[in-house]
Amino acid sequence: MATDSPSSVAFRLSTPEDKDAVLSIHGNVYEGRDYLPAYYDKFMECAMTKSYVAVLDGEIVGFCASLLVDSGKTCVSRASRVSPRVASKGVYTALKAHAYAQSGAIRQTSVVVDANQAVLKPTFQVNKKLILTHLMTRYVFDAAQLTSLDVCPSQGVVNTPNQSALLRYLTTPAVSNYLFPDDRIVVDWIPFRLKPENVPLLTWSGSNCAGFTSVPEGESPSGLLSFDTIFKSIDPPYACNMEIYGTDITTLKHHLAFHLRRIRELTNGPTSLLVIVHPGFNHSYLKKTFREFGLETELWRSKVNPSLCYSKQFVFES
Repeated sequence: MATDSPSSVAFRLSTPEDKDAVLSIHGNVYEGRDYLPAYYDKFMECAMTKSYVAVLDGEIVGFCASLLVDSGKTCVSRASRVSPRVASKGVYTALKAHAYAQSGAIRQTSVVVDANQAVLKPTFQVNKKLILTHLMTRYVFDAAQLTSLDVCPSQGVVNTPNQSALLRYLTTPAVSNYLFPDDRIVVDWIPFRLKPENVPLLTWSGSNCAGFTSVPEGESPSGLLSFDTIFKSIDPPYACNMEIYGTDITTLKHHLAFHLRRIRELTNGPTSLLVIVHPGFNHSYLKKTFREFGLETELWRSKVNPSLCYSKQFVFES
């Protein structure tokens, strides 16, 4: 641990009984889109996830969930945080290092955003490789008011992919190169290598995740593959992460209609929707299509420093 860290900080596995203390660690995580309240119990139950807390003088001051993917070879840190009491004292770094060391993985992945000023520091990028950059667009709305969804029939154009279809997308070179040019698929902020063993994890039962496809049979690289994950957050009360893969925008409106209908069915109030796409996607057409549903983009500003906006997602690997 860094020399400026409190010498009495200890790390241990978190328990279901730690939930209230963990959720009280920090009052502003992910600018109101904190998913840990909705995911904590699922982390406790998930065989692929080990969660750890940092304890100082009997008080829980840090948390980190460690998820194993790629047949246990990659460790993905989730919902990591420390109390302001120990901020900038090395506890955050030490806690994540402890979780990684305990995981048995041979590599670790970090998913960060551009408004995180730590990403710009040379110390952050030491021994890290930038794997991909995705663009993020934010919409805030109450889905109950989206009456235009009912005028866009999508059944037959867009379907739910089964595991056989997902396996084909990940392992058929012509299709995977089209959908995933960075050799990774990110769902609910979890990066996966294009490995058959990851297929069951893409929509794991611990998250309220659904996928939709308009990718045709065979090796023809066209259509889209999209996912959404919906969860209760803090401000606004609901949040959704939507990832879109592919560049053929012919069926984009049908995909969006499916996802927006799901949001309408599963939420009961304002929702913060993040749409995440590859830089090569037609971003102007994406915004135009959302306008057809009555939705306009809304900048995702930092509450601590409103001059900073979240617009890019980075995946680093070390």
